[in-house]
Amino acid sequence: MPFPERFRMPHVELFKKDTDPKEHVQRYRSAMAQYVHNDALLCLNFLQTLEDLGSWWFGRLPAASISSFGELSKAFSRQFLGNVHRKKSVAHLSQLKQGKDESLKRYLGRFGQEVSEIGKCK
Repeated sequence: MPFPERFRMPHVELFKKDTDPKEHVQRYRSAMAQYVHNDALLCLNFLQTLEDLGSWWFGRLPAASISSFGELSKAFSRQFLGNVHRKKSVAHLSQLKQGKDESLKRYLGRFGQEVSEIGKCK
């Protein structure tokens, strides 16, 4: 499938060493939503969203080793699995303890902050 006439790459925040790869792929897919049926375009332009280690990894892919954007996104996510941000669960709250010299007010403030982060990715 040829590149569309007057194609302009939409802005996608660059993938950096501490970026969650799954979130990055999701942002990229959203930005490129109108081109989801053009794997060549998706694969070739994905490189433009990578920085440092990401672009190094992309450049080291063997020729013809990826046949679709689905394959590319899976390989990318596997490669940078260590960057995946884990969601905190309610069980996390049971591990919070008030410090020996921590005031109740400070502890409750910290506890409230942790409650607000349940289910969110950091």
